[in-house]
Amino acid sequence: ARRSSQTEPTFEEFVQMEQSVPLLTRWNRTRKELAKILYKSGVVSYSRQELSRAFLNLLGSFLLQPSYSGKQVFRKGIAPWT
Repeated sequence: ARRSSQTEPTFEEFVQMEQSVPLLTRWNRTRKELAKILYKSGVVSYSRQELSRAFLNLLGSFLLQPSYSGKQVFRKGIAPWT
């Protein structure tokens, strides 16, 4: 709404718009968001040297969205074996 110079929807309108989105689309969006959250949590755990937690979070992220987390891990050079 902001980019197209329209007024912000009310909370009720927002909820109605979200509920009108097909269930599989909402699940897919949630899957991608959770993958990004797990990836970021894994990076924080890795930086704290909590390697088992980092591994589990990064694995979960990879299982949910391999295209995102795989690129991020190899782009940033996160490797628990180094």
